[in-house]
Amino acid sequence: MTPGEEQRLHAQVAREQQTRAIWAVAENLRGSLINKGLLLAASLIVIDTLLVSHYQPATALALLRSTPTMSLLTGVLLNMGPVLINVGIVASLIRSVGAAAKSEDVAALTYGGVALGLLFLAGFVVDESMLIRWYLMVAIVVPGLTAAYFARKSADEDDLPGLVHAVALGIGLACVAVYLSTDTVRQSVMHPYLPPERIVFSPSTSEQSSTEIGYVLSTDNAWATIMRERDRSIIYRPVDTLVSRDACLLPQDEPVKPRSRAAVSTAKTPACRWRK
Repeated sequence: MTPGEEQRLHAQVAREQQTRAIWAVAENLRGSLINKGLLLAASLIVIDTLLVSHYQPATALALLRSTPTMSLLTGVLLNMGPVLINVGIVASLIRSVGAAAKSEDVAALTYGGVALGLLFLAGFVVDESMLIRWYLMVAIVVPGLTAAYFARKSADEDDLPGLVHAVALGIGLACVAVYLSTDTVRQSVMHPYLPPERIVFSPSTSEQSSTEIGYVLSTDNAWATIMRERDRSIIYRPVDTLVSRDACLLPQDEPVKPRSRAAVSTAKTPACRWRK
């Protein structure tokens, strides 16, 4: 082999190694936690925006266009955070039971510890009415660990651990469905990202009333974009017709009351009332 051919061969091998390295990086990035987290965040934003808009696509699009990015992200986090914590508790319990059935004691204890940690966190940041009920967790743990015990005794049956995991998963999904079907959870995830306001317009420019209860999505030099509370419709009003804006409290908007809460004082926000 001539020196020129040897040099070309080395160059070709180097290019192939670089190509394989690039493909490996791409494969790792595709399955990385960052990409999965971004996909989850985008999915939650779309789902929660549709819920907040009462399933009205036009209102959902207006929310996404008009709501500031930080308000959108923090609003979705506040709405969906308690739900995600409770779902995380259930998922950790399911994984713990599945690991116990496969005699993976370290993994079982790890997932059990994660469930306890999330439950401890929920006691400080999740409203008591939003916590998953204890009997739903018992419905996962007791039958799951009982089945896992018999699966470990029957170690010659390779399919039993998988069956135990499948049963625990089915029970867990049923518990999550029961949890998500409660009125408290539905009202929480459908809460808008901005505080409700009593907005007063100039009487001569209002169609029906000089007052609206709603959410100011955005304002500029000419127009204000407002979402009505009563039907979650979008209205636009000239900025110079707004007489006043006052934050108010809807009947369902109460301070968060975690199970392990400190004695703190809260603001005395007036209730939202209509005035002709």
